[in-house]
Amino acid sequence: MDSLPPDLNSPFHPRHAKIYGMAQLVVRIGHQIDADLEGHPLSFTTRQEGLLLAALALADGQELSRRQLAAQLWPEKSLSAALTNLRQRVAALRRHLGGLLYIDRDWIAVTGVSCEVLLDASSPHSLVAQCQQLAQRADADTVQGTKPWSRADLQNWVDATIRLQAPAREPQMADMFTLRGQCDDEQLDAEYRLLVNCLVGYWEVQQGQALWAWQRLRKPPRVWLHDPALGPALALLFEIAGNGLHRRGHWHQCLLCFTKAAELYRTNGQEARALMLEFKTARVTMDVGLRAPALQRLQEVRAHPTVDEQPLMRAYIDLNLVFAHTICGQTSEAHRIFMAATRSQHHHAAITDTWMFLNACTMFCQMGDRKRAVECLHHADQAYPDDAQPLDRQWIWYRAAEILSYADRDESAIFVDALARRATMMAQNVISPLNVQRIEEIIHPSISRISTSQWLALVHKSERQDMTEAHATVMEHLAALA
Repeated sequence: MDSLPPDLNSPFHPRHAKIYGMAQLVVRIGHQIDADLEGHPLSFTTRQEGLLLAALALADGQELSRRQLAAQLWPEKSLSAALTNLRQRVAALRRHLGGLLYIDRDWIAVTGVSCEVLLDASSPHSLVAQCQQLAQRADADTVQGTKPWSRADLQNWVDATIRLQAPAREPQMADMFTLRGQCDDEQLDAEYRLLVNCLVGYWEVQQGQALWAWQRLRKPPRVWLHDPALGPALALLFEIAGNGLHRRGHWHQCLLCFTKAAELYRTNGQEARALMLEFKTARVTMDVGLRAPALQRLQEVRAHPTVDEQPLMRAYIDLNLVFAHTICGQTSEAHRIFMAATRSQHHHAAITDTWMFLNACTMFCQMGDRKRAVECLHHADQAYPDDAQPLDRQWIWYRAAEILSYADRDESAIFVDALARRATMMAQNVISPLNVQRIEEIIHPSISRISTSQWLALVHKSERQDMTEAHATVMEHLAALA
């Protein structure tokens, strides 16, 4: 951390698109569960489907066991029947999330998406009573979702965390800190555990209050940090606070929270979680424009032996290394990592396949190899499932525009204008204005081998919202460029 300047908390909007967490998934939990992806509402046929998405969102990219989820959501059924129900609910979620949903035989996760869980504060039930009931049966493992809950337990936990969101409850939580000098160690430990459980739920919603928690928890007594039950909950709290700080542009405090979370995870024997936090630290460092320190941190994390035991983590680190080496001008090393990663067969999730090829597309553009850039673009296009969200396809258009921006600058800009028009239309429909700006920044007047009549036909398709046909037209002309 010594290499970071002291003013990272100043507002900063990086020019480069982020590699991970581009989409925004918001889940609202109350008397019913609803959600939206980049502003588009998602519909659920059953409450269990909503609970499944809520559990995946709360896991924030961590893989969850199929068997455990099935047992939690359908405790009254046999395991085989519960797994069948889970498969049906997962298939329904995939229609909403497409390539953002990582699935294999044993694990499920949401990947490449920034998750936010909003909990309704309107319920009149008592915060203290709910939390005391929770504390009696819930330790840090319950907070992390590793205990075999029944469906009733899961819904009780959701109900309890809902009560934590009301701003009027903040003084009650603050009062718990005054217990430090007023009770014996056993009582203090119990109250502090309760506080941590409260704040973990609180931070899932009130991320704008991350500095409040940071000021109060940055120096907890050492005995708490090494408590095998309390330590993981504190680590989770710091991680959630860091996520909130990152979203609000408090870069320096975000890095401090991620560093403390990694330290706590490592102290409590959770090496994989610690490495993931160090990976997040490297990404934040890259976002603020410190490319060389970010690259060094990524290399240090990638060299750890634990990474080779975590295929999905390895895939994310590799694709970020390709991007980091590329923006640092080290295209030969980026190419070496890309070739090694694609040969290793560990990119078994559609989202990592796609982003790896999109980053390689940028790499080949900078190397001047337009033909291979277009090939990578086609590979990225093929990696997305047919039922993917329009957001996914939008990034294919983004990279197509980038290829054209590296092409010959002295020809007509009609093709790029059509591409820009379509990308902007898609962006306005499915992603934030900030990403519209990023798209417009990358698109420059360049090359066109498409006639005016073809361009008008493409624009007409775009205006009719015929995404599939318009997208196919662009890919066809890119193939001609190659």
